[in-house]
Amino acid sequence: MNTVAIAALVVLLGRQTPDPQAPKLVTFNDPKLGLLFDHPPTWTIQKNKKGHSSSKSEKGLTVMTLPTAGSPTGATLEIFHAQFASTPEIWQTVQLRSNEQLHRTVERQWQQDILGVPLLLTRISYTEKTGPTTTVTGLLYTRTHEKLLFRLIGPTNDFDNVQYAFTTAMQTLRTVDGVMPVEEDPNHPLPPAKKTDPLPSARVPIVPDAKPPKLVLAKNVQNLVISTKNFVFHYPEDWTLVSAHGTTITLKSEDATAPVTFTFSSSLDSDSPANVLLNLTIQELSLFDSVAERVDSPSLTSKAGCTIASIWRLGKDSKGPLYSLDASGQQGDYYFIASFKGTSKDAAADDQKAVLDLLKTVSLLPKS
Repeated sequence: MNTVAIAALVVLLGRQTPDPQAPKLVTFNDPKLGLLFDHPPTWTIQKNKKGHSSSKSEKGLTVMTLPTAGSPTGATLEIFHAQFASTPEIWQTVQLRSNEQLHRTVERQWQQDILGVPLLLTRISYTEKTGPTTTVTGLLYTRTHEKLLFRLIGPTNDFDNVQYAFTTAMQTLRTVDGVMPVEEDPNHPLPPAKKTDPLPSARVPIVPDAKPPKLVLAKNVQNLVISTKNFVFHYPEDWTLVSAHGTTITLKSEDATAPVTFTFSSSLDSDSPANVLLNLTIQELSLFDSVAERVDSPSLTSKAGCTIASIWRLGKDSKGPLYSLDASGQQGDYYFIASFKGTSKDAAADDQKAVLDLLKTVSLLPKS
């Protein structure tokens, strides 16, 4: 890394005296993250075909173009909302393994403080159709349900200047409410975020004692003992039980080419479901020679009252196509980890749908 890049990292934590001759800066504001920063007016938010900014057309994603001498199309800054509550080591390992699977060179991984919390950084290089490319990704490790995740992409021959411009803009990063953020604590995860509904109309009566919605439970059941307590696992009729051993069961269906395995635990005496799911997906990366697609589905609460998060991978191993879908499902202090693997290229989409449909209907409830 040359002198320009080193200087960029140094100024990230400090402030420089503004140049009165410099063009007036533009403020980027992300109210959901509660963060804002100032950038040159030459940075433009990309528009889609309908003329909408990408920050509105794609939830939680803003795409900006930065001018650079090294490319006629400029560099790209992508800003995401990331849901991550595990340790920095797990985050960096995921970045390392994912890029290894994509055959990209990980030049460096490091962290530095900004706003008093760690910024977890990874720099990689690879070759695109436009030529040698460098990317830096960074996760701001705040104790929030959604964290700032950025990806800065530019031509290698001018990337140091691109990074300098970006880190100069990051000097102005601040919170909307003026309150300094705190560092995430993976040992004490935040409770699930509550959805904020708009204020009710004056014409709509407020019912303070309204009952919560009734759970929609699948008909098939399997009795379980988790940490000495009795539970009932509900699953749909189009899936049948293959095996049950202790806290692990396996289900199969005619709609899927392979079975799904469920393992049940308690967060009271085991790791959190988010950490277990991340560790599982890290281990399974070694099964793939390459990964063409990865989809991390945001957490959702099903009609059965179970909070589901899933990770889908599509790629190949030495024998041919390989894809996996791993998920966690939590109800109260108890949860399951589900795992599915398939090898039929033609059935990948159908397998993905079948397993996701299954996950939307299962539930884990105390036995009455």
